[in-house]
Amino acid sequence: MARPSLFISRHLSLGGHNKVAAVIAVAGVTCAVAVMIITLSVSLGFKTQIKERLHGFNPDMCVQPLFHYDTGTQDAFLHIDSTIVRYTDHVLGATPSRRSTVLRQPGILKTPDDYSAVVFTAYDPGRDTSFEQGNMVEGKWPDFQKADDGSNPLVISRATAQRLRLKVGDRITACFFIRDNIRARRFTIAGLFSSNFGDYDKTVAYCAPSAIRRLCDIDSTWASAYEISGLNEQQAASMAEELQGLFMERVQRDSLSAIPVVDNITRTGALYLNWLDLLDTNVIVIFIIMCCVAAFTLISSLFIIILNGIPTIGILRALGAGKPMVRNVFVQVAMRLVGLGLIIGNVFAILLLWLQQKYALMPLDPEMYYLSAVPVEFFWPGIAAIDLGVIIAAWLVLILPARMASSVSPSRTMRYE
Repeated sequence: MARPSLFISRHLSLGGHNKVAAVIAVAGVTCAVAVMIITLSVSLGFKTQIKERLHGFNPDMCVQPLFHYDTGTQDAFLHIDSTIVRYTDHVLGATPSRRSTVLRQPGILKTPDDYSAVVFTAYDPGRDTSFEQGNMVEGKWPDFQKADDGSNPLVISRATAQRLRLKVGDRITACFFIRDNIRARRFTIAGLFSSNFGDYDKTVAYCAPSAIRRLCDIDSTWASAYEISGLNEQQAASMAEELQGLFMERVQRDSLSAIPVVDNITRTGALYLNWLDLLDTNVIVIFIIMCCVAAFTLISSLFIIILNGIPTIGILRALGAGKPMVRNVFVQVAMRLVGLGLIIGNVFAILLLWLQQKYALMPLDPEMYYLSAVPVEFFWPGIAAIDLGVIIAAWLVLILPARMASSVSPSRTMRYE
């Protein structure tokens, strides 16, 4: 048999004025829960997709060419010798990571009517190019390692292609400034990519490593950077600092005038990472506001239910019900409304998020948000934590009005109209 307080709370009428209070309470909880779930899922979606693009264009850690203290200049290419590999091995230890070299060479794509400055980028055979291939929107990603020297395949962004009025299969001339000389090369547009990631799309083009090596007269032991990926931001920052320290010790010990420069994604991607940090602050503010909204509606609704139920309180107290029992009756009434609001809020939020994930109903301006549609990521532990947090918070805010209801004198409630 159910406890008396639970039995009474189930049969306490929520009609009349109580029905209005109940609707307000349920609506408040529904709104708060739905907004918090949507906010959490969208913010996680933003962070995940922006970081995927950021890590796709930038290595987690990289060793760049020598910087010369005496002249204040930096070399164009880095010689990947045993010292760099050994020091990197020492710093990474057993940490899972992927290593590769990259070649970069600024150039100008020129058509009879217009031109565009881009950075020609080429990866070594060991590089994972799934990110780049996932951004392809037209044509296909060439096998640059088996590229036909006569065709020189090139992948450019859709934004660059639109600006220069190019399409897949077109031939285009590229000009390079190499040691005070101008060199021209012909490339064939093999494909177009689009990541919606600001200046990266406008300035990056992909070509074969052999094209840059022939252009700059270097062999496979030279690269624009020695890149390490597969690390998180904290690992990349601390390991980059440690690796730079090893190079500094070597420079001082051997009295060298040049040092490799070690960089990491927390610096190269600082603009985007700081922008993502602001999202966390916004999420906290929204959560606090929604909790206040839910608490206000619950307390006000419970007060209405208590005022309309004062005669019931008097009868219960006259029949010998103690204060804890009366308090539990009204808390359980309100928690029923909380439960209903939770169910409706979860169903509404999850349905809306699923529709957005599947059909991209709410688009975004890629120039401003780096994405073409509002991103969604379902984080079920987070949704469960929101529901549990709302239940606990609701129970806490309901204790005070329920305590006030239980303290009403039975003799005065009998005369209440």
